[in-house]
Amino acid sequence: FHFGDYWYDFPISIFRYFNEEDEIKIRNSKKIYFEEWLNKLDNLAKTLEKKSVKIIVSLPTPEFPKAKYKQCQYQNPQWFNTTIENCSYSYDFFASKDGKYFNIISKLKEISINNENLYLFDSLNLMCPNGKCSYADKGKMLYMNDPDHLSNYSSRYIYAPEMIKFIDEIK
Repeated sequence: FHFGDYWYDFPISIFRYFNEEDEIKIRNSKKIYFEEWLNKLDNLAKTLEKKSVKIIVSLPTPEFPKAKYKQCQYQNPQWFNTTIENCSYSYDFFASKDGKYFNIISKLKEISINNENLYLFDSLNLMCPNGKCSYADKGKMLYMNDPDHLSNYSSRYIYAPEMIKFIDEIK
């Protein structure tokens, strides 16, 4: 959404941030925004490593543009809604060399290699079991009624248990 390709309705021009003088600024480039964020993450990791603090960064989870318009299965189950779709992508759509998140994942891996205290939690793989990323599974919505936020169900029963295991492994 913030750092990836322009592949649906969220252009960089809608992003706002405050600079050090508390002025509202507009982003003009997702690439520059991502590079700034990576530099800040790298600096943070280096600073916190001196204090023996570990950082976990979660890889991006799938996005479903059709969910913005309530076109995914289980979003709007009205009898008259004929625009409902299964809404799914292959894992490779996001993670392959030509995938939507390849650059993000690659750059995060580079920073992780250079910072022993920076760990990457593979939430993309977690949310795409058996190579398929779906908006819903077995009647349960895996995302909220929007394109990219995990539902309470996913957070509680899929994401959190695996994150807890991950934290226990890196202690």
